[in-house]
Amino acid sequence: MKGTFVVYVVGVITVFAVVGCVIANETQKSLTYESVQCTDPARPVTVSPGKKFVIVIESNRTTGFSWEIAKPFNENVVTLMGKEYLPEKSDLDGAGGKEVWTFIAVAAGQTTIYLKYVRPWEKGIPPKQATAYTVIVR
Repeated sequence: MKGTFVVYVVGVITVFAVVGCVIANETQKSLTYESVQCTDPARPVTVSPGKKFVIVIESNRTTGFSWEIAKPFNENVVTLMGKEYLPEKSDLDGAGGKEVWTFIAVAAGQTTIYLKYVRPWEKGIPPKQATAYTVIVR
């Protein structure tokens, strides 16, 4: 009986520790990168080779829309490392969030990253929004 109780307590503590680590990890996600965060497409992003930068853009996945690359960019200048959706902390149904696109500057040069806001399953329909970010690597 005592052994079962100890195993139960250790199991409960382990569950709480794992849940706590997951929650702490989610709340500590940072948009801070060594180089630059870009939220304004009107301003060029200037970074050095080897540095990461992010494009942070408003999004609402609950509507079915998400951002996609609209045109190829020069991968000799920058490389896409990944993208993720960060929902707003809200109790409201349908609350939006942000998409964070992470790139790394590869070599000196200039390119433009074109994004479109679409529902991926709707083919042949113009994007709801489109934007372009100019990236200068030097």
